[in-house]
Amino acid sequence: FAAAVAKRLALLGALTQGDRRATGQSSALGLGGFDMDNKFGKKALSTMLTSIWDCSSSTPTDAPDSHVVEVLKLIDSHLGAVIEEGEDWRDNLAPYDCDKKSEQTFYSMMESLLLGSCSQLAENRVDAIKQGKSVAKYFVCLEDGTETKETIKPKIDDELNAAKEAGLNFNVLCFIWLFDVGVTHQSGSAGKIRAPLTVPKFLNRCLGMNLSRQKLMT
Repeated sequence: FAAAVAKRLALLGALTQGDRRATGQSSALGLGGFDMDNKFGKKALSTMLTSIWDCSSSTPTDAPDSHVVEVLKLIDSHLGAVIEEGEDWRDNLAPYDCDKKSEQTFYSMMESLLLGSCSQLAENRVDAIKQGKSVAKYFVCLEDGTETKETIKPKIDDELNAAKEAGLNFNVLCFIWLFDVGVTHQSGSAGKIRAPLTVPKFLNRCLGMNLSRQKLMT
């Protein structure tokens, strides 16, 4: 947020500096430390996005377990539905032509994630789900009263630790969080008709996240 404000104040130029000759440089306003739209910011963004798209095991921080459980629940819910379709669950990850555009986009993202960089995590969760250890199902049991917080927490903790060992980390969370605000591997890369993701655009998209995710990512 501070970076976005610094950039916009700098663009106001003379209005904020009281001089028609003002160049519009953020450093002239004492905001240079907040302006990330430079070669260092671009390099940092590129490095960070590469780690996220690759779901690298090297992460700059660890997310609170509440955030990790939220993503694990999403993954288990998606894989659970895919497994119920029968046949090979990998084949069922692909979107159907009859799906809505939003559903196709989500399925394509999950297919890319679970058959790509997080294939080990996907295998781990498929095995767990088939054994009746789906975190998504645990939450259903909690909601319908067949389980209590005291009985369900140890089970969720066990699956959480197993998923972390299989590769569920901060970069995986960021992969999904960025998708929620419209940033994907494809949209973040340059193409014939698409410019690469810039620092201002990335920061602007991050403003669409809830504050707890923003703080972790930026």
